[in-house]
Amino acid sequence: MNSFGTDVSVLGQFTSFSHRTKVEGDRTVVYPQVSLPLIFPAFYVTPKVGMHLTRYDLDRATTTVPDQNRSLPIFSTEGGVIFERNTAMFGQGLLQTFEPKFYYVYIPTRAQNQIPNFDSAFQDISFATLFTENQFSGYDRINDANQMTTGVTTRLLQQDNGIERIRMGVAQRYYFKTQDVTLPNVSARGSNSSDLLAAVSGTVAPHWTVDAGWQYTTD
Repeated sequence: MNSFGTDVSVLGQFTSFSHRTKVEGDRTVVYPQVSLPLIFPAFYVTPKVGMHLTRYDLDRATTTVPDQNRSLPIFSTEGGVIFERNTAMFGQGLLQTFEPKFYYVYIPTRAQNQIPNFDSAFQDISFATLFTENQFSGYDRINDANQMTTGVTTRLLQQDNGIERIRMGVAQRYYFKTQDVTLPNVSARGSNSSDLLAAVSGTVAPHWTVDAGWQYTTD
């Protein structure tokens, strides 16, 4: 929903978990969010705030842990700049872009050790997950965060039809605090940055593209 220039959305989910030997219960998630996209010809900035609300109603026959409530405010800002220039290669007119981008996230720490882990796991690192709020999949763990992801992409587009011939990019996330929220029996992160990712893709023939990626552990 768009109102007065803002985008308003609400995520809602109800899940009932059942298992023969593990904790059973119901989980209700409500996550209202408000963002303000500020889009200009050469750059954009999108601040967003939300309140992640979770309720656990646990089966008393499967656990002694009391029912749980969790409320977490989440703040993020995404922005980028787009530079363009005309160029040529192999006799073809091309448009080259240079696109720096940043994504900042702040989430305060909430103790979550008493919350059962029904479906959360660490997300594999990729260009997509580096620019997300939560490093965990599922909703049983919401990471504490004071972090920024930076990256840059360059593309070569054909001027006559807009086909993307080549795309190259690099990205990395930087952590400004130690990690407090973890999965059961998993140690906290020891580094102040993520792995460095690089990727390149290109169109080699009509309907055919080639992709390659590189991941480097800076530790």
